Amino acid sequence: MKTVLPAAVILVIAANCCAHGEAPTRQAVPDVAVVLQQAAEAAYRIPSPQSRAIALAEVAKLYLNLNTPRAAKLFADARYACSLEDDPMVAILAQRGVLERWASLERAKALDGFRLLLEMTKALKYRAQRALVFREIGRSLVGIDREMAREAFADAREDAAALESPLFAAASLRDLAAAVCKLDESLADEIVRQAAAMLDNMPPEEGGQRLARIDLVATWAQWNLPAAVAQADKLPQLQRDRALVAIARRLVSVAGGLQHALNIANRIQDNSQRAVAIALCAAHLPAEQAGVAKALAGKALTLGSGLQGLEMFELK
Repeated sequence: MKTVLPAAVILVIAANCCAHGEAPTRQAVPDVAVVLQQAAEAAYRIPSPQSRAIALAEVAKLYLNLNTPRAAKLFADARYACSLEDDPMVAILAQRGVLERWASLERAKALDGFRLLLEMTKALKYRAQRALVFREIGRSLVGIDREMAREAFADAREDAAALESPLFAAASLRDLAAAVCKLDESLADEIVRQAAAMLDNMPPEEGGQRLARIDLVATWAQWNLPAAVAQADKLPQLQRDRALVAIARRLVSVAGGLQHALNIANRIQDNSQRAVAIALCAAHLPAEQAGVAKALAGKALTLGSGLQGLEMFELK
């Protein structure tokens, strides 16, 4: 950690220099070059091959508009660092991170690299590993080659659905759907329903099943709120209310999601759970709405203490 932190700090400084250097002065250009050189030197010193590879690739991205040959050399060194990783899955994931960044320099070569990674992933021993790696490769490919991303997601889905434990299979499909929604929301909906069907086949008294269903609807709410709420409404009341709190927790951190989260809070029947959801909304309000936040926090405290019945709240 002591060697990674300086590299991370210098990377942030370098990125800021580049971000504010679209029309650099004659004095600013050497400053950016010096900071990038320092970032590269710090990245080379990172002992972990995976971390070193990603750091070098990040520096290479920053070099693209300043020194393309230097960027290409750094990308090559980043890929070499990946080959030093002992764990095959970790090595593939590191290569994925490098190739995702390399695509901005040489898209065709990066895609060739991704094709190789897809073949390497098929050789991984465990289905759970393959499902995870295919998913992450697909996630990286969404902004580079959508058809190849779809291929990777299809492989991930096949391996996730074949996991022996329905609970693990549903969790893997849930995480896959969250990645797929960036490519195809209808396909993501289909994968969520597949995961829900697996949970339906589990004994209802299984505690893991109840928690998994809550996580599933909360994840679904990120791109299809009406479907997620409808799924939550089918659950027993206590589980339903907890699922709605989980949905609100996801929504408050999404741009424009606060009012949706408060609308969800208004649907919760249990006062203590409703208080949690309202408190979440209050905590995420911007500073200019401090008065509203204070009022909501007060309502949450009152609900939590059981002194007041249901009341509808709306952001002004």
